[in-house]
Amino acid sequence: MMMVSDPEQVRFEQRVEAGLASINGVAIFPLEEAIELGKQMIEFRSELTADEI
Repeated sequence: MMMVSDPEQVRFEQRVEAGLASINGVAIFPLEEAIELGKQMIEFRSELTADEI
């Protein structure tokens, strides 16, 4: 989800160059797919929170 606002927060380029383009077993490459997944997760959490309120 951090990559949605700024991929540098997770050192995206350095991870790709080192061949470690995953976080907790979730691939962060290609960047566009990782950002889309982050957006979906943000939407899910937002809806769930709003429903509970």
